[in-house]
Amino acid sequence: MTKIVSVVVGGLLLAVLAASGEDESGDVTVRVRNVRTARVDSAPISEELPFAGVLRAADRADLAFESSGRLDQRSVDVGAWVEKGQSLARLDAATLRNVSLRTRAQLAEAAARLEQLQRDRQRVVELVSEGAATEEELERVGSSLEAGQAVVDAAQTAATEASRREGEAVLVAPFSGRVVDVHFEAGEWVDAGRTVLSIAGQKTLEVVVDVPESVIGILEVGAPVTIRFPFDRGMEMTGRVVRRGLAARGAGRLFPVTVELPPGETDAARRRLPGMSVEAVFQLTTAEELSVPLAAVVNPGGSGARVVRISQQGTAERVEVDPIRLVGDRVVIRGGLNLGDRVVVAGGHGLSDGNQVEVVP
Repeated sequence: MTKIVSVVVGGLLLAVLAASGEDESGDVTVRVRNVRTARVDSAPISEELPFAGVLRAADRADLAFESSGRLDQRSVDVGAWVEKGQSLARLDAATLRNVSLRTRAQLAEAAARLEQLQRDRQRVVELVSEGAATEEELERVGSSLEAGQAVVDAAQTAATEASRREGEAVLVAPFSGRVVDVHFEAGEWVDAGRTVLSIAGQKTLEVVVDVPESVIGILEVGAPVTIRFPFDRGMEMTGRVVRRGLAARGAGRLFPVTVELPPGETDAARRRLPGMSVEAVFQLTTAEELSVPLAAVVNPGGSGARVVRISQQGTAERVEVDPIRLVGDRVVIRGGLNLGDRVVVAGGHGLSDGNQVEVVP
């Protein structure tokens, strides 16, 4: 028969509904615990993972001169829109121009010397044919002619390089975009290789976010990503993953992921500016995994997490599990359980292995 049994647990008097019987002395003994259970399910786990990032131009360039010199002119400032091929800054090219003139003069001198050697060889050839010169003299003239040709080749290379450097005393825009930074003013000395100004294109924008290794392993190039603008609630768009970092930025650190935004001419698209804060939301679906209700897991946030499984014979069995993550009101778990097992979600407190239970709705 079923009776209400009073049980003292931890100093508290609890009423327990139990199936019970009487021994020969008439005392009541508890034999069965009433519990509620839920099924161990398996399904693809999908979740949204937001990461903070900053909008930047996909096309960026830091422009510098190949030669040192004094900055003669900078025709643009921060915020200016520039077209591809437009002149942006120029060095004082007097020194480069002098070098170019000197190398061209050296080339002309070497060319004149080569012409003289060619005439000398022709005369020696005629003298050898008349018996007035020896073959040794002809050989010496030929060697001098070869050396003269080498001098001309070297002078030609030097003149070409000097002319190229003179032409590169002017910085031009490699693409259309906006000036986002300047580092030197007219009259300042600029060392070779130092960035003079930076430009960024605005046709294509991108976001770079850092993600943990648990995400980089299941993220695919081409996957859609929702981009939200925290300071412009009305603007939201879908980008796509174009690059995944194959290595973290240091041991134990995060992996960079680049998300490209679609180009557009709408009002929302025109409001997008490099430097804006954004939130990149990845919709990730993992392989099918086992999950149980959160209420079934004892100590889900610490070591020794476990559930109570009910056998087909109606007995309890404590099973150690490894909680992976929380998705809604369910916990993705590993270890010990099988698809379709029944686990206790209510009434399981104090159950030990082998205890008899009765499942109630």
